[in-house]
Amino acid sequence: MPHSQPLVLILAPSGSGAPNSGTQHGPQAIVAHADWPQFKLLFESVHFVKTKFSQSILPVRATLAVAQFNKVLKQRVLQVLRTQAMPLLIGGDHSMAIGTWSAVSQHLGDADLGLIWVDAHMDAHTRSTSVSQSIHGMPVAILLGEGETPLLALSKKRPVIKPQHLIIMGPRSFEAGEAARLKRLGVRVYFDAEMTERGFEVCWKEALQQLEKSCTKIGLSIDLDAFDPKLVPGVGSKAAHGLNPEDAKKAFTGFLHHPQCAAVEIAEFNPYQDKEDRTFHFIHEIILRLNDEKS
Repeated sequence: MPHSQPLVLILAPSGSGAPNSGTQHGPQAIVAHADWPQFKLLFESVHFVKTKFSQSILPVRATLAVAQFNKVLKQRVLQVLRTQAMPLLIGGDHSMAIGTWSAVSQHLGDADLGLIWVDAHMDAHTRSTSVSQSIHGMPVAILLGEGETPLLALSKKRPVIKPQHLIIMGPRSFEAGEAARLKRLGVRVYFDAEMTERGFEVCWKEALQQLEKSCTKIGLSIDLDAFDPKLVPGVGSKAAHGLNPEDAKKAFTGFLHHPQCAAVEIAEFNPYQDKEDRTFHFIHEIILRLNDEKS
């Protein structure tokens, strides 16, 4: 069924935020895939965001590279939103989320943005808690208003997301420092074990209902490493076990048609880690499900 708003694909090859640059090539792999001509028919237009890529071991240079990329990405997302279209983004390491949701939040003005973050990790580090110092482990903290000044400066609103309007689903690999940060701020976290016990769809509906009541718009940020790497292998940072991708497809069905949907992003696709195109096909199927009306 056609989308109620024009659907625009934004390809965001962010790579400077991760130690492995493979995710930088995820969007290009999507474009180059044999199924691309049919896939492209889903979208009114396609935008490719490109800035100078830096794989620097120096934290300052990496921070500036990520800030530059997200500044360009933010403007591209704002352009799409101003045309009353629905942005769907594919990346790229998860530091892209800084630009995506800064743009959506700015576009909404004083209205509250809710965000559901599906991920194997909490991504709530700052420099003081991160062992790896990789910025793709920091976007949640940035969006909550804590972290590197050049990255915080990308948004006119601080925090971009209020803690009570952020819900993280599926984490199973994280450090004490970031868990403490989320607990201090009061962010609701559905751990992998809870979602396995209660069911993905039950937790998803509960999270969605909570944000429907308190937020004007709701975004969805999907890190592909949230899912079982045996079934979705093409990701930037694998963690054992994980959520069932079939459960996710069922839960996400029709979300792009939800009256409060603001945007959707899919992050951390690493084509070099993919096997038999499983991850590419999962991305394709997720997008189809997101764009399907519920019966």
